[in-house]
Amino acid sequence: FSFENCKFHIEKGKEGTSRVVVWLMGVQNSYTMEASMGGSKLGSRSGTHFSAQDYEQIGKAFCETLLDFSDEDPTK
Repeated sequence: FSFENCKFHIEKGKEGTSRVVVWLMGVQNSYTMEASMGGSKLGSRSGTHFSAQDYEQIGKAFCETLLDFSDEDPTK
């Protein structure tokens, strides 16, 4: 993940995408996950392709994060 490479503006041609429409509707806490089908250009994984195991780990981490986010216990 690279925060510096994140884009927080609406690019021309993206006005009809679900993430823009949901944002325009005022929905809070709506997130978009995008993944490369190839590989990374960043860090130690630069120039390598992702595997099925990589995507499974991402899915697991995403689900764990959703559980943490929805947990009402603020001490976690």
